[in-house]
Amino acid sequence: MEIRRTPPKRSRGGPSCLLVLLVIAAFAAGAFVIANADTVRETIILPPTPEPTRSSASYAASAALLERDGELNEAIDAYEQAIRLDGTRVEFYLPLVDLLVAVDRPDEAMEWAEQAVILAPENAGVWSVLAGAHLASGERLLDLGDPTNADLAFAEAVRASRSSTELDPSNAEAYAYLAGALAQLGPEQYA
Repeated sequence: MEIRRTPPKRSRGGPSCLLVLLVIAAFAAGAFVIANADTVRETIILPPTPEPTRSSASYAASAALLERDGELNEAIDAYEQAIRLDGTRVEFYLPLVDLLVAVDRPDEAMEWAEQAVILAPENAGVWSVLAGAHLASGERLLDLGDPTNADLAFAEAVRASRSSTELDPSNAEAYAYLAGALAQLGPEQYA
């Protein structure tokens, strides 16, 4: 008797239903991620990237360029930022005070100049810019009709100018402020 073996059944050779469903699900998930990529990006919070801190000298250099270009208020802001970063450098105060006088803000100019005098009382330049601030303040007070306080401001300008010229007898700016203040005070103050 002969035993017949039946060959095993072969698969059809095509993909199974399960494999087709997995591929379709992968495509659907990919399409969902691509469609919602902006939302996903917005929800990811990245740590801040470190940025180099600007130096006070960098702000002062920017201020000088802004002043040269006639952008005086922006230059004032840059000098103030330089001083906030390094308030020990008297060379930042001098142009700041001059700019504040130029834009008719003598009260602020006097505040910064007084800080500079405290910082460097042996510097003729700080006394000179203080004299300029007092002179501008006196002129403004005259314009406002307050001659008594104007005379006080002019007297302070004389005092600051003389302090500057004592420290540096060749400081032409201080002599100019001295002459302006004395001219406002009148001949009795020339002594």
